[in-house]
Amino acid sequence: MAGALERSTRDLTEKCTVENAKRLAFPLLAVILSLHGLGFYFSQQSGYDTCDVLLTTGYYLTPKQWQPKGCMMHKYKAGEIGRCLQNQRVAFIGDSRVRQLYNSFLTEFTGKEFHDAIVHSDLSHTEQSTNTFVEFRWQPHINDSTIDLYQTWISGKIQKPNLIIHGAATWAIKDFKGEFSAIEQYKTNLSKVALQMDTLNKDPDVKIVWILQAPVVEPLLSGPRKVITNNQIDLYNDVAYAQFRNSDIQVWQSVRKTAYFSQSPPKDGLHVPDDVIETNCHLLLNWFCNKDIDPADATCCKGLPFPLTLHQKTLIIFFTFCFFGSLFMFTRVKKKHVRQPPDAALCEAGEGQLANGQLPNGHVKEIENRQSEEMSSNEELYNTFVALTKFGVILAYFYICDRTDLIPKEQKHFSYLQFFVAFAYIAVVGFFFDRETKQPTLLNRDQTEEWKGWMQLVILIYHVTGASTVLPIYMHVRILVAMYLFQTGYGHFSFFWKKGEFGIVRVCQVMFRLNFLVFFLCLAMDRPYQFYYFVPLVSFWFVVVYVVMVIPPRATVKTAAEHPTHYLLMTVKLAALFTVCALIGFSEVLFQNMFNWWPMVKLFAWPGTSLHEWWFRWQLDRYVVGYGMFFAFAYISLSSMGKIKDNNPANLFSPILTAIIVIGSILAIVVYTVHAFTCSTKPECNEVHTLLSLLPVTGFILLRNVPGYFRTKYSSFFAWFGKISLELFIGQYHIWLANDTKGILVLVPHYPTLNKLVSSFIFVCIAHEITSITTTVTKWAVPNNTKVVLRRFFLFCAMLVLLLLAGV
Repeated sequence: MAGALERSTRDLTEKCTVENAKRLAFPLLAVILSLHGLGFYFSQQSGYDTCDVLLTTGYYLTPKQWQPKGCMMHKYKAGEIGRCLQNQRVAFIGDSRVRQLYNSFLTEFTGKEFHDAIVHSDLSHTEQSTNTFVEFRWQPHINDSTIDLYQTWISGKIQKPNLIIHGAATWAIKDFKGEFSAIEQYKTNLSKVALQMDTLNKDPDVKIVWILQAPVVEPLLSGPRKVITNNQIDLYNDVAYAQFRNSDIQVWQSVRKTAYFSQSPPKDGLHVPDDVIETNCHLLLNWFCNKDIDPADATCCKGLPFPLTLHQKTLIIFFTFCFFGSLFMFTRVKKKHVRQPPDAALCEAGEGQLANGQLPNGHVKEIENRQSEEMSSNEELYNTFVALTKFGVILAYFYICDRTDLIPKEQKHFSYLQFFVAFAYIAVVGFFFDRETKQPTLLNRDQTEEWKGWMQLVILIYHVTGASTVLPIYMHVRILVAMYLFQTGYGHFSFFWKKGEFGIVRVCQVMFRLNFLVFFLCLAMDRPYQFYYFVPLVSFWFVVVYVVMVIPPRATVKTAAEHPTHYLLMTVKLAALFTVCALIGFSEVLFQNMFNWWPMVKLFAWPGTSLHEWWFRWQLDRYVVGYGMFFAFAYISLSSMGKIKDNNPANLFSPILTAIIVIGSILAIVVYTVHAFTCSTKPECNEVHTLLSLLPVTGFILLRNVPGYFRTKYSSFFAWFGKISLELFIGQYHIWLANDTKGILVLVPHYPTLNKLVSSFIFVCIAHEITSITTTVTKWAVPNNTKVVLRRFFLFCAMLVLLLLAGV
């Protein structure tokens, strides 16, 4: 029994591989996309779009954060509202509830508080800076006065509004004490007004919205208002909805839900809380303004990003070519696998080379070698075409997720519970998969992969939970970015210092691996290179490390062994690097002048032509890469001198010194944590972070490596994620998060936890597949042949220049 259970467990473990996971992810994703596609198709057939979503459905993510179904809304600022409403006229028509919306609208627009200074009368406000006229018309009943108002606009006696928000019912309920005859009269009058509204709405410059009535809090109603029951409100709403549902007048239904599901304390039973009115105001602004203002963090009511750009069309052609290329190479490879008959070899050799009716042995080997090389070349090209075809499908998925309305998006909402539960979960799982490393050296490969893995998972949690709004968490994530950059300096310096290989092949291989995914995403997603800031950052610092090492006289371990003065030379180079970083860091103007030339400004400017974002990212951790180089230099030098012996599982130093270093490391981390909790603003925190970040980086390394027990252990779970950390970091922008990281992708609606599990599973599988594709394509694109690499390098540079000239 025990043996059978053990065999079953072993069989299950063998089947739980990443390849099998990817085989499961593909059909699962196909089913999900098909379901979303069908839903999208039928919604389009019925004329339903994300504009309708804003004013019809939704729910609260938090007590004060409203989420339209399937899309993201923007919280408008005064300047944006001014741009939207420039030279526009807006009219609010109705009772005191509509007046609430009018006041909130003006408060958001002007930045000044508006209150009910005069009740039961018309109000108006003109914003001179934008030539915007906003008015409120006191029309608590639907009657002849309402009809006359619309007729004056239709006739042109008064300039017609561009946006009309109209709603009324509670006064009819109150004045007629909820009598049934009042509903019939309301229906008759509304049908007459609807004719005027339809006529006015035919003007392409006019939009009309009818507001359904929000529910009341019946126990709080007093006096004559007690007759305004929710049953009565529902009857009047049914009349209005029936009147307008088949017309072009937009019926605003979500005002009922924003009020009904609100957890804010009610005011007087009739009027809705101020935060609900504010939410309604932003729903209206998103509905009216999104197509013109195009806010970056909104997807509601913006439409599809068609037509495709020239770069996107070019990509379609390129990947189509790869697909047919893979089919063609498949036939060649399969054909070559069929062994050539002897007659074919004879024909190739030529009759003059026959000896006794046979080929010489040397020539037979030559033919076999040539056939083997040709077979290898064909298979490599076939594998490359297949990899690129897969990559094209993956890019199409990126586009579908983040540039169309096919997949719903949801706004982020932060909670400490959500963040720390996820953090604790990955920590427990990671520690469960502890392993003994085969290389107990300081910062060994297993450990650095683990380091990158857990950092990347924390960054993913940070992004998906919207934790950037919490300053201490933001500052600790800044440390994780600094640690990544430390590894950039440490790893590349170690390679150049130990190997002494400075050829163009190594440089191109590293740059290709770093930029392969981002290069195609820039084209497919129509984003600038600097948008994916981390890749430009590590690419830049790799070039800096290379330049420092390659500048003559070159110093390596080998040359230093022969000429000890090369240790001093390397120290001078590192000191010069720190000095240059310090001098440039004091002046943003100097920095911008260094990059403000073509094509650098095209690569590093964002948004628009601004280099400020690139300056901010660069100067924030400008010393940590150099510090990583210095750390590697010191460690390798001390190891070669026998001062550090880390090829065994023992502590690096004596017990007393080890204890002192461990305590000091913990204090170094605590110092930064105290700083993160005590600084008050991001600029203030970041200013100190540049130098202070070296403390927790050093503290973590020493804490992780000085005690032998910690140095010889690593988490295989975190290390696995570390191998695909770059693809996870970049891929999250579009296929795990949404709208360029501003929202969350919703593959499984209505079930948040299940959605995170499914979308995370698919996301990780795709990231792993991209890593495999990058490895395959790199072998073909950057082979170990300097002449071939140089030719392809210049070809790529020419292509890049063309893309930059075309405005990529």
